[in-house]
Amino acid sequence: MIVDLHTHIWDSPDQLGRGAAQRVLRNVAQPWDRPDASTSAHDAAMEPVQHAVILGFESRYLGASIPVDQVARYVARRPGKFLGFAGIDPLGADFLRKVEHAKALGLVGVTISPAAQGFHPSHSRAMALYEKCADLGFPILVHGVTHLSAEAKLEFSQPYLLDEVAREFPRLRLIIAQVGHPWIEQTLVLVGKHRNVFADLSNVVTRPWQLYNLLLSAHQQNVSDRLLFGSDFPFCTPQKAITTIYSVNTLTQGTMLPSVPREQLRQIVERDVLELLGLKKTSAAEKSPAAPAKPVSNPIAIAPAVATAVPQTMVTSAMPPPATAAPMTPPASALGSNGSHERGEPAAAPPQAIAPAAAENDAEPADDAATPGSLDSAAPPQPMVRASTDDQSTVIDPYEIDDESKSSAAASKPSTASSDDAIEAESPQTLGNRPQGTDA
Repeated sequence: MIVDLHTHIWDSPDQLGRGAAQRVLRNVAQPWDRPDASTSAHDAAMEPVQHAVILGFESRYLGASIPVDQVARYVARRPGKFLGFAGIDPLGADFLRKVEHAKALGLVGVTISPAAQGFHPSHSRAMALYEKCADLGFPILVHGVTHLSAEAKLEFSQPYLLDEVAREFPRLRLIIAQVGHPWIEQTLVLVGKHRNVFADLSNVVTRPWQLYNLLLSAHQQNVSDRLLFGSDFPFCTPQKAITTIYSVNTLTQGTMLPSVPREQLRQIVERDVLELLGLKKTSAAEKSPAAPAKPVSNPIAIAPAVATAVPQTMVTSAMPPPATAAPMTPPASALGSNGSHERGEPAAAPPQAIAPAAAENDAEPADDAATPGSLDSAAPPQPMVRASTDDQSTVIDPYEIDDESKSSAAASKPSTASSDDAIEAESPQTLGNRPQGTDA
């Protein structure tokens, strides 16, 4: 499972507050490469991930607003895939009531930004917010200042200021966005100290060398399990972020620098963030009981995908021909009791398995070159129907699909088995030339 913990959607960059739009546009690589945070762009970018968290934002200090209702509307479009974090400003009016409102709308967490909202992380109103979220089971994502206005207060953005919060509320799950950039080392110390403090890799994934040093330091400090995947859409996409993470060790090729274990890279990308943060949802498939298995008389119908891979000529050899088709073999009345083509003798018993030599004598005259489905081959009968394609062969055993125990019993008997068992071991060619009306 891949969960993108850090994505944004807005109608206009002006929703980020004073000066934020100009800063966002200044950070792009090319003048025409403007970040597209529309819902359609978000949907397309989130295709590689199973779940994505959409972050709201509120700041009375900067005049910014991506309100709770707007985030809820975005999430409601695809509730099985998207989750929403409400942007809450502890210095705003009725902030605790907004948390309750967010819960009623189905949101599952809260986003704050002390630097952009102008408060110390240990402010009394912020402490009331932490207590409320701890009671509701809401994780809190603490956003940095990378894309925010020049008016943001950096002194309130340092990760070590959250140490008091983590001590006072040990049940509260905190996520430090962007690994606390530019104070990454502080963040690594903090996540190593408190088991409910995490950090996401958003924004840092756009700088490979800094990402390498971060991941190596986390590995050496044994805190890689505290790092969570986040792309920081629209400034990066999950696909680009994943590629950067998995290719981070290419920077050290041909050098004496240590590499980051690839298993740790995989765990960062595929970690079950929802369970880790207490946001695990039961899918619709898990909620509804599984339907009881029904016996299927037609083995080809069990696996439509497999059946479609079988050429039509092979399917018709395993099933009786349609009523309008010409008979594939003489009628049953034309066969003698020993299975020979002697007319006028009734069929006293089911036909015996035709030995290779007998099959060769009884076969219709064929062209010089043997064709698939003919009886000219001297190979022993095969109980499997083989459907070949250009690249590979698909092996299907209809009897095994219909009755696994029956097929196993037939395979374990010697070649001198009874007539009923011999019929089970007939080759596809013999099966296709069995007289109509016989019991398979």
